[in-house]
Amino acid sequence: MVIALLVVILSFAIPTMGSAAAKAEMQAAVENVTHSVEAARNVARLGESRVELTFKTYAGEPSQTLSFVRDNAKRTTEIPDYQLPDDIELVSDQPSFVFDGRGLVEIPGTITLVARSDDSVTAAVEVR
Repeated sequence: MVIALLVVILSFAIPTMGSAAAKAEMQAAVENVTHSVEAARNVARLGESRVELTFKTYAGEPSQTLSFVRDNAKRTTEIPDYQLPDDIELVSDQPSFVFDGRGLVEIPGTITLVARSDDSVTAAVEVR
């Protein structure tokens, strides 16, 4: 009887713990993506040059990477690439975001993050 009761209680607790873990991972990813967007904006403004934030997906791998390119296709050394966790999928309404020399985004949009383990866990980062 005690074992059956424990099994029932655990059956409710395990999905809740999984959802909490997905939410925590999502929050960390949102903070990192937001930081990356602001870093691209600041590098563009301070260097008075264009900086492009691009999204890379590698064939056969679930992970995606945020990468940064300055004018003339030179990689920026000021901003490290950010690899999203494998459990987070990035969806964007733009293929990339370009910041001009004033730090303004040329075409605003949204970066949406979706947890692969629980698609009800989502977050959006506005790039304006």
